[in-house]
Formats: sequence, structure tokens, C-alpha cells
Amino acid sequence: MKPFLSFIVPAFNSGAYLREAVESIRSQVAGITTAEIIVVDDCSTDTATLRVLETLAGEPATRCLRQPRNSGPAATRNTGLFAASGEWICFLDSDDTLAPGAIEARLAVVAAVPEAAWIMGDLLRVNRPGQFDNGDFPAFVDSGEPVFPGVVLHERAAPVLLRSARTPYVGTAMIRRELIGRAGGFEPALRYSEDWLLWLTLSMSAPLYWMTLPTVHVRRYHASMTKDLLAGATAAPLAPRMALRNPLFAALRKPLRWRLSQEWRRYSEVHRAYGLRLAAIHGALQSVRWTPNDVRSYRALATALTGAYGASSARRA
Repeated sequence: MKPFLSFIVPAFNSGAYLREAVESIRSQVAGITTAEIIVVDDCSTDTATLRVLETLAGEPATRCLRQPRNSGPAATRNTGLFAASGEWICFLDSDDTLAPGAIEARLAVVAAVPEAAWIMGDLLRVNRPGQFDNGDFPAFVDSGEPVFPGVVLHERAAPVLLRSARTPYVGTAMIRRELIGRAGGFEPALRYSEDWLLWLTLSMSAPLYWMTLPTVHVRRYHASMTKDLLAGATAAPLAPRMALRNPLFAALRKPLRWRLSQEWRRYSEVHRAYGLRLAAIHGALQSVRWTPNDVRSYRALATALTGAYGASSARRA
């Protein structure tokens, strides 16, 4: 019998956190629904992760796949997606855990809104064990239509995705397999913002049901890809630039230009903080290019030309 849920867990040198992630899924599906867990290893090298993977491979309703080469989160999630057989696809990064009651809350949305095909929501950031901060997604809570307590409907999520300061977190997503399959999964050429581009693609064909309840705990007290500010800022303009070239988003050209300009300003700010003057100026000039009528772009250029540079600024960033 096919499972109702397929959980895809990409892993790379996550050590003991991987076991915690898997157990947070198992503890919630038991007695509620059927689920498979697909762990996709992106060529981990540390012995702790390899030991956990070896153990998981022999456990029920769990499959462990391995990428032929280190490919990044988009390609790794796609490998799990193509192997999944569940009606609904869920994701959980290997260093995160599901919030208590997350699966039950998601299934309540499905029961109340049978036509739903795309569900996301809030999160809690775990700064250190036992210390939580909310995810802060006001753009998704303050707009849209409340359909029942704790759930907001966005018939067209593209506008809110383009103006939100934060990208909805992949670990909160629950998507019908047919819908995400038609969208083609994550763009493997991107190592950053691949999730934002997929959400934008989904928004063109399905409404988003936003849960105000946090459904995932995102660990923030260890080194991870998302903490690499410089690499993230460098890659940030790639996704909106790719969207601008896609005919699917022709009607969104103007807000996409503003989004791209915003990402170039962030590129400039972060590179300036790391003392990289020429890169900071380049980013600000690109921001001016894409939104020549936005005073913020000219302020970014002035700051890049005259602002302070150095390691102390990088630490503040």
C-alpha cells in the first residue's frame, strides 16, 4: 500500500542531528497516518553521519539513497522526490525537527480543505537548546483570507512571495506529489533560493494555505549552509534573474525586477561588510540598473563608494 506522506530528508555531514530529525517524524506519524522516510545523503564524509545512515537503512518504512556526487540541496531533494510514492510530499532538513503536533495540524488542514494541494507555515528558530524565536512571516499572515483559525488562504501567493523579507521555509511544506511533479521540483542549478523559485512556480498553478502554527524547529546553533552569509548573498540574485527569463512569470516582470534589485543591494551590503569594495560597488550598480527609479539603489551605491569596510563590519552582518 502506498504511504499517504513521503518525507524527504536531505543529509550532509549532519551527524547525530539526522537521527533526531527522523525520530521527530516517526513519533508523530505512528497511529495517525502512513508515511515513508527517504533520506538522501549528499556524499557525507563524517563517520557519525555514515553510522546513522547505515543504521537507518535497515529500519522499516525508511530508505537511504546516496547521491553519486555532492550536488547541493536542490538536486538532493529532487532525488528523494523522484523516488517518493506518497500522495503528499513533505521535507525536513537533517538538522531540524518537526514541531510537536505538526503532522496532526497539517492533516487537519487537508481534512477541512480537501481541494488543498500546497500547505506551508511558520517555524520556530532554535537559537540554543530550549530557546526559541518565531519565524516572523507577517506578509503571509497579514494578507490573504482567513479560512479557519490558524489558516490563511492565498489564492495568488506570488505577490506576497515577491515582497516578503523572508522565504517560507522548506521544512514547513506539504505538497501534493502531482503538483510538485508538474512544477519539476527544485532547480538543480541553484544552491541558494532554489526553494523560493519553486514556491513562485507553484504559486502560478495552486493556492497556498498558510498555517500560522509553527510546524518545524529550525536549528540555528551550529554551522550550516544557511549561515554562510557571503555565499548566500553572492548567489541571491540568481533565482530572480532566472525567473525573469522564464515566460511563466511574464506577468510578474515588474515585481521581479524590484526583487532582483533588492537582492543586488543585499549582495552589495554583505560584500561591503566583508571588506570586498569592488564587489560591493558592482552589486550596487546592478541594483541601480534594475530599478533606476528607486532611491534605495542610489543609497546603496553611495554607501558602497564611501562606506566603511572591514572584518568588524562582517561580524555585525
